Formats: sequence, structure tokens, C-alpha cells
Amino acid sequence: MIEVIDLLFAEGNPGGIKNVLKVLGICGDTMRLPLVNISEATANKLYHALADAEVVKL
Repeated sequence: MIEVIDLLFAEGNPGGIKNVLKVLGICGDTMRLPLVNISEATANKLYHALADAEVVKL
């Protein structure tokens, strides 16, 4: 879970948290400026880290 936690805050808060909530189907990842979504690369790393932690399936 350390990898997941590190990735949650890799590009600032709340981008990583919102992405995980979207993956889990809890809410969307829409944010208002000046906040922005995390990059696609970080989102992919976060998804794979969640899969490794058995939170989601690949």
C-alpha cells in the first residue's frame, strides 16, 4: 500500500484520490481550476498499484 499512497500524492492532492474514487465507481474525477486531473501515466501506475494490492482486478 505504500506505493499506492505515494502515487496518490505524486501530482498533488486531490487528483490521485479522485482518480481512485473514479476507478472504484464512487464518483467522477472532475475538478475545477486551479486543480487539475493527474496525468494518464500516473493514473495507469496508480491503477496497476491498486491491482497489485488486490483492490481492483486487471
